[in-house]
Parts: sequence; structure tokens; C-alpha cells
Amino acid sequence: MAGQQRKDATISSKQRSKMSGRVLNKMNKKTNTLATQPCNQHASVFFRLPREIRDIIYREIFVFPVTVHLAYVGRTRNRKFRSFLCALSEDEQPEKRPQLLCPRCRVNHHRCSPRKGTSDDVEGRPSSEAKTQARVLALLRSCRRVYDETVDMLYRENTFYIENPRTLLELPSSLSPARLSSFRHLYLESARYGENTPADRLDKWAAVVGVLQRLDGLETLVVVLRPMFGLEWEVEGLMKPLEAAGLPVLRLVTDQMVYMALDSSAPRCNLHAL
Repeated sequence: MAGQQRKDATISSKQRSKMSGRVLNKMNKKTNTLATQPCNQHASVFFRLPREIRDIIYREIFVFPVTVHLAYVGRTRNRKFRSFLCALSEDEQPEKRPQLLCPRCRVNHHRCSPRKGTSDDVEGRPSSEAKTQARVLALLRSCRRVYDETVDMLYRENTFYIENPRTLLELPSSLSPARLSSFRHLYLESARYGENTPADRLDKWAAVVGVLQRLDGLETLVVVLRPMFGLEWEVEGLMKPLEAAGLPVLRLVTDQMVYMALDSSAPRCNLHAL
């Protein structure tokens, strides 16, 4: 008799445990669903505004009047994507000028970065002012509805500049294919290539171009080639993957480290009169 009671108690305990597990599973599924769906935000004064008005406000915050730099910075295991605004004036951005580059025209955006460092593994930290300016992007992380309403605008309506090609190579690890397709305007620099560069430099550049093909929504694409000495074989080596990919490159800028003397009949640099 006592044995039967213990058996019944054991069965009852198992049933309660199974039922409890089912309830927990249902609750977890419900919680996960709620976590992925944006709240309607009916209590928010901002979201009571018409969508057209909200879009005007969003553009003031997320669409910038200057180029946005993207960089993959930090030490080996702690690398992160960072963005910062271009600090150069239009006249100081040779990649945007149609004239040939003179010896004083340098495609160099190092001083745009808020990080004060000279190596690839940047140790310096952004200034407090730069951090304050970057906090507007916290809106995308703090409110799902703001994210849903602005993420396409962020990628479609801004112009981006990638100085280090590795940044583009790492981009698919953080962005979905849909986000990659949202890019509309991009400036990209190639790696330096010449006689003394590593043997696998062109293979890595070809991999970067492969990622570039996944940005299939681009309307403006400017590639800044970095031949070491501006020699024909250097330029051809960098051009080959681009030509094979059939990318809609609207403009190429060649920025060699050592400039050859320009022919007297060649167009003169309007900025430096050289």
C-alpha cells in the first residue's frame, strides 16, 4: 500500500514537472516574440506625430551633410566598427575632384579620425566631444521602433568612405545581406600594391572586391587605387579584380606614393596650380 502511494506520488511529480516545463517553454516563446516585435509606443508623444514629421526629425539626426567614415579598429580580439564624420573640406578631398592629382594632393583622411594613433592597432580613444556626437546612434540600440523606421535611411541616404579595405572585408560579419544591399554611395580605397608589398596582397584585394559585389544597391561607387609608384603593372593588378567583377564603378582615382612629372599639356591642378 505504502509502495503504491510512493509510486503515485512519483508519477504525479513527473506530470507536474512536465506541465511546468511546457508552461515555461510557452512563456519563453512569448517573451522572445515580444522581444523581437517593436512596441507600439502609444504613450510616446514623439510617435504620435505623423510619419512624415518623424522622418524630417530622423533626417536631422541620422543623415549627415558630410561623408561618414567607417573603420574597423582596435586590437586583435577587441576590434570594433567605428564611424566618424569627414573633417576635410570639399577642396581637400582629391577623390571628389575631376582634375589629375598633383604632388600635393593626398588622398589622406587620417586626421578625420577622432582616435589619435598612427598604427593599425589604434590605442587612442575618441575625445569626449566626439563621443557626444556619436551618441545619437544610441537611439538605434535603445528603441526597436526607431531602428525599424530609420535603419534604411541611415544606409541609403549617407555617403560612406572606407579607407582600410579590411573594414569592408569584415562588414558582412556584422551586417545582414539586406543591410549590405542598402548602401547607395561608397568611396573605397584599395591596399597599397607594388614591388615590395606582400605576395598575397592582390588575393586579399580580390576578396575585398568579392564583398563589394554584395553591395548590390550601390548607385555611386568611387574606388581609390593605391599603386605604390603609379606604374602601369601596379594599376593593372589592382584593376583586374574590379574588371572581372563587372562592378558599376563610376570613377577611379589613382593615388600613387611617388608622382611622375606631369606633361605640360596635362590639365593643371586648380587647387595647387601645379
